Amino acid sequence: MVGVTMSSAANDTQELMPALKQVEKNCGELPVVVIADNGYATRQNVEQTSAQEIELIAPWKADSSREAGACARNGIDEEFVPSKFALQRGGKKLLCPAGKMLVVIGQKTHHGVRKNVFEAKERECGACPWVKKCCGRKGGPRRIERVVESPAMKKYLARMKRPEVKQLYRQRSRIAEFPHMWAKAAKKWRRFSVRGMAKAGMEALWVMLAYNVTQWIRLGRPGRCQEFCVNSPAVLMFRADYTGCTRAEDKALRRRNLSAGSAAGIRRDRAQLVPASCESWR
Repeated sequence: MVGVTMSSAANDTQELMPALKQVEKNCGELPVVVIADNGYATRQNVEQTSAQEIELIAPWKADSSREAGACARNGIDEEFVPSKFALQRGGKKLLCPAGKMLVVIGQKTHHGVRKNVFEAKERECGACPWVKKCCGRKGGPRRIERVVESPAMKKYLARMKRPEVKQLYRQRSRIAEFPHMWAKAAKKWRRFSVRGMAKAGMEALWVMLAYNVTQWIRLGRPGRCQEFCVNSPAVLMFRADYTGCTRAEDKALRRRNLSAGSAAGIRRDRAQLVPASCESWR
């Protein structure tokens, strides 16, 4: 884990960019690719990540799921939701499920998003046998709004259709959700034990550090150069080269350096473990 933040927001959709800023602060650079769940797949996040040359991989919610609630409130049947209207060549006309044509009558901007407004002819809607299901409680003629997608959104939507990107996204759950499972299920951390954002943030930070320590230990197998954290009053991070150690030697080294002890003992073990060829202390 490379970052943790606290927020009182009920919806964390807007927390993606602040999280990326923290990653840049902690790691020294921004990631090239960000994999997130579909809650972060918004036009604003796509535009902002694209502006920083970051590829956002997050499944876009189907239009039918986004418009189902509004159509139900307005008495529009699911067979005539806006996504069922097919865009014709040139992008200036829509064909409705009943075979009627809607044409562009103008544009509007809603929440900073530009949309084309399509409308059918009143006489065609009035004579249509599906007018009640299609136009709902407001009556005809039927009007549809379609977003004019930006180049960044078009690139993102095309990216999410590629098979290799879908395969990459399938790895998200086992990587990103495991720390949540570790904290909640393995360590029973389901609620904060302190009050206030600052104190809760410190508690969450300690949980993150504890998780990272377990991963450093797990990955510290023979033949690898790993970073370990010594659990002492002053947390020391070092890099030690275990190349050539047997499994028994590796376990002995780990037990000696990760066991509870005085700061002096830890410093003494540290000097014994790190070879002269190792990189500088971090």
